[in-house]
Amino acid sequence: MNISEASRLSGISAKMIRYYEKVGLIPPASRTRSNYRAYQPRDVHMLRFIRHARDLGFSVTAIDTLLGLWGIKPARAQMSGRLPCSTSRRFGRRSQDSNRSLARSSV
Repeated sequence: MNISEASRLSGISAKMIRYYEKVGLIPPASRTRSNYRAYQPRDVHMLRFIRHARDLGFSVTAIDTLLGLWGIKPARAQMSGRLPCSTSRRFGRRSQDSNRSLARSSV
C-alpha cells in the first residue's frame, strides 16, 4: 500500500510518517520500481502503536524505547537488558488513566 493508504489506516499524516522515517522511529519503507514508498500491514500496525502512544503523551524518544521493548526494533533498553523504570511506570499510569476515561465514557 502507498503512503496515503498507510496514513488513512493508521491515522497519522503522510508528513508525519515521512518524519518518523527520517528520525529513525520507523524503518525506511520499501520502494516500488517507480520509487514510491510501499507499506505492509505490519508497518501500519507500528504506526497505530505510535499514534496511540502519542495520544497518551509519550515523546518520540519514549516511543522509540517502547518500540524496542515491544520487539519491533532494537532499543537502548533492550541492549542493556533492563527495563527503564520511569518509562514503565509512566506507561502504566497513562494506560490506567486512559482505561478509566474509556470506562467513564461508556457508562
